[in-house]
Amino acid sequence: KEICNLPNRAFNLIVCDPQKREYRGLIKSCPTLQIIPPEKLRLNPFVIHPFLDQRQHIILVTDVLVSEAYLGATSRNFILWLAGELYKQVKTPTLLTLLKAVQSIRAKTKTYRMYDIFLSIENRLQAMLESGVFDCSRGIPLDIFQHRDVVLELDGHQEMVVNFIIAFITRSLYLANVRQGQISGKLRHLLLLEEARDLLQASRNVSDFGESAFNKDLSRIRAAGIGTIITTQEPKSVSPTVRSLAFTKIAFPLNDGADVDFVQESWRLTDEQRDYMFELPPHGQAIVRYGGCPKPFILAVPNRDIEDQPDDQNLKKHWQNSGRSWISI
Repeated sequence: KEICNLPNRAFNLIVCDPQKREYRGLIKSCPTLQIIPPEKLRLNPFVIHPFLDQRQHIILVTDVLVSEAYLGATSRNFILWLAGELYKQVKTPTLLTLLKAVQSIRAKTKTYRMYDIFLSIENRLQAMLESGVFDCSRGIPLDIFQHRDVVLELDGHQEMVVNFIIAFITRSLYLANVRQGQISGKLRHLLLLEEARDLLQASRNVSDFGESAFNKDLSRIRAAGIGTIITTQEPKSVSPTVRSLAFTKIAFPLNDGADVDFVQESWRLTDEQRDYMFELPPHGQAIVRYGGCPKPFILAVPNRDIEDQPDDQNLKKHWQNSGRSWISI
């Protein structure tokens, strides 16, 4: 709420919430905020961005897909080739187009190794298509995420689908800013990632699958004007990449000794400061490690009541009354 109502704000806000629908309660106090429910989210990652050529866009889609679907180098090379062939046959392929092409090739495959690789790709694509998100020819254009305040309600979608959506949007925004020469570090987009335990993939086997697309991009998006606020209830889910890059770390009271040990190491707390975490009240205070301050400090956090959350019908009425009709419910 405070972010949306900042005076002279020069950046847009993108909220990704994979578990709840609480942010829709802010539509009255944050008139710029647009809510996209999970059943209305539609994306076709094969729609070529205007700042990329076909080959560059194929690499973008393939790299994010291979990363978030836990596929290997052979799968990547195959999808790169196949996507190029599909663009020769149709103007704009879809994930369904890709799936059918993989199935057709697998049916003619005689080697067990390639058969298994194609089958793995099929299984991942089928799981993504079951979400309904990619069941479209166009989908929501990237400029919505470039210029508007958006809340993506992602509850009900599989982990792989959520991770792909966030990673694809993040890398697309990064490439757009880089191609347009916007690399001064000035904030242009702020990503608020709720309940990011699955997205961060702290336990990912990097030796087999490489670093996730999102974690890889975290180390470079700041220069392109993309900031992130990442929240999680499980400290151990924070990946080493996030730990090393975070300029500000905020920890609310914890009860588990292992979690407190994690915070002590990452926040560089003394034993006395660590033990004080158990004395904090359950609400209203947090321990902060800020890059511009040599010592950690206590932060008072005011209570904010969650506003009433409108159902889909009232959300539709709100959009109609405010003249925003780019998506319908």
